[in-house]
Amino acid sequence: MDKTVFGLNGKTLALWLLRLSVAFVFLYAALLKVRGNERMIEEFELLGLGQWFRYAVALIEALGSILLLMPILSWLGVIILIFVDAGALVAQLMVLHNNVVHIFIIAAFLVAVSYLQRASREGGRLPS
Repeated sequence: MDKTVFGLNGKTLALWLLRLSVAFVFLYAALLKVRGNERMIEEFELLGLGQWFRYAVALIEALGSILLLMPILSWLGVIILIFVDAGALVAQLMVLHNNVVHIFIIAAFLVAVSYLQRASREGGRLPS
């Protein structure tokens, strides 16, 4: 018999915890952009694309986060957020020259969400 927490087995619970964690990170980043956080304004100014791009990225981050929390569209949320993450990596490496470790950690979480979701669609069996 599978042990459950809140009626969810361990794999399903892990998937939801990852989804919620990643969605929170991207929603928080979107909120910082929309509210005009000084650092966000400076970074987008350095990119040279204008402040409209800050709002566009915030909208895309929010959309990806919302989709990530909808099981049937979670795969689309992962794809959108992977592209956002890749864009952040390019911006950090080419223009901003800041630390990129957090970008790889977020990407790893997105890959884990994708992996666990795929496994759950295929009958809940994860390869050992």
